[in-house]
Amino acid sequence: MKFTSVTDVLIAVSILGGLLFGGLSVEFTSTDKASAQKMGNGGMMGMQNMMTTQGQLVSVQQVIHMIHNTPSYANVISHNNTIIFGSKNTNVVALAMGRDRAINLTATQPPAYSKGDVFVIYGLINPTIVFQKGSSVQFTVINLDNDMYHNLAISSVSPPYPYMAMMSSMQSNGMMSFLPPTNQGSAHEYTYTLTLDKSGNLWYLCTYPSHAQDGMYGKILVTG
Repeated sequence: MKFTSVTDVLIAVSILGGLLFGGLSVEFTSTDKASAQKMGNGGMMGMQNMMTTQGQLVSVQQVIHMIHNTPSYANVISHNNTIIFGSKNTNVVALAMGRDRAINLTATQPPAYSKGDVFVIYGLINPTIVFQKGSSVQFTVINLDNDMYHNLAISSVSPPYPYMAMMSSMQSNGMMSFLPPTNQGSAHEYTYTLTLDKSGNLWYLCTYPSHAQDGMYGKILVTG
């Protein structure tokens, strides 16, 4: 595990405290240069120890154009909502947003289990994503929601998730950093890298209270 700045250490504390990696190694890049800030009793539903980061600002319009900007090594299979990555060095751009906005932007429907906010990955909503064992996966997480905080955590615990998914599905009570909503045409983004060392099933999910419970998650299949 490598850290490139004090900021990376702060973000790692908040993320690693809340993840059950099950054989994954993690590297945080220097994309996120803002300080992680601890929220007090008055912030984010009055819950202590939640972490938020401003992230790197990107244009909302630029992010929308990224929805269908699929890399050549990704095979998007719309009919079964699956993306298969053929390279062991991959970049996954995951956009967090409201359900209706996702439907409008992708012209697709979310899985039946999804009742609330969702992730959009290369034109699909909460898709199953397939990697080869040993892949190094860079997740670029962008919050495209205009009124809600989001993150993207990785867990080996399968759904369904309760209201406090971060407590039940993660190894400890640590919290992962949350990205703020969009503001004046700008969205917040951060990036981290996982090395998938073991075959099997994992899950990506938002750990903000009730989001995973309402279906803000998807399956990761590691093959080989």
